[in-house]
Amino acid sequence: MRASLAVIANAAVLSGCVSEPKAWVRPDGQAINPSQLELDRTACKGEVERAAIAGQSESTVDNPVGMDRQDNRAFLGCMASYGYLAAKGN
Repeated sequence: MRASLAVIANAAVLSGCVSEPKAWVRPDGQAINPSQLELDRTACKGEVERAAIAGQSESTVDNPVGMDRQDNRAFLGCMASYGYLAAKGN
């Protein structure tokens, strides 16, 4: 299931979405716990930032809106691994 979520998240990135979505959904229909969402967002931002520090990317993720495409792809993929997808219209 994680692989299919990552594919969907990557498709969103390739369609031109470069900033963090304003809303998230869970494809399994479960309600989103705002506290858990924030913890998961923070974890994913940390993963992208660690990749940048390791030299895999030029930018950092202090502000998700400033992410480049590579950072955004990694961020959306990470969020998909936690079970979140960008809501349509973002």
